[in-house]
Amino acid sequence: MYALEAYPVKTSMTKYHLSGLLEGSRTQETMGFTSWEEACDWAGKATMNFDCSYVVLELVNLATGEKEHF
Repeated sequence: MYALEAYPVKTSMTKYHLSGLLEGSRTQETMGFTSWEEACDWAGKATMNFDCSYVVLELVNLATGEKEHF
């Protein structure tokens, strides 16, 4: 995996965990993407995936402050 600096769009996301050790808790994570559209697409697909152990509640573009809620 590449370092965050390698990606032009840096995001912060709030996740809500549905199972596992973190079940019922929220966590914050920073990830990089090639575009804001790719970031939103990835977060939406992760949230809708029944095999994923978390849902993305909010995605924030760290450069522009733009937010998406899922």
